[in-house]
Amino acid sequence: MSFTPNYFIQAQALLSVLQLSDLQTIQLENNANGNPIYVGKALDPTALTTDPSWSLIKLTYDSNNFLIHVGIPTTGAGYKYAWASRASYTYS
Repeated sequence: MSFTPNYFIQAQALLSVLQLSDLQTIQLENNANGNPIYVGKALDPTALTTDPSWSLIKLTYDSNNFLIHVGIPTTGAGYKYAWASRASYTYS
């Protein structure tokens, strides 16, 4: 694989403006209609789905597929949940 000399300059410039907060992992679970029902975000791009480092929301839709509610776990918002356990939490 060969790179143009400009590639390394551009890559270095990009890395100089990126911050750790720019690197995140996002997971979605969709329902049968293709609507996302769970959205998870981890600030660590290497986070495992079993790590308690995810922020979760649950989306609820009406019979017309309109979004009617955005819920968070009843124990509060934060990056303290496991994506793999998303269905086991209670959402408000």
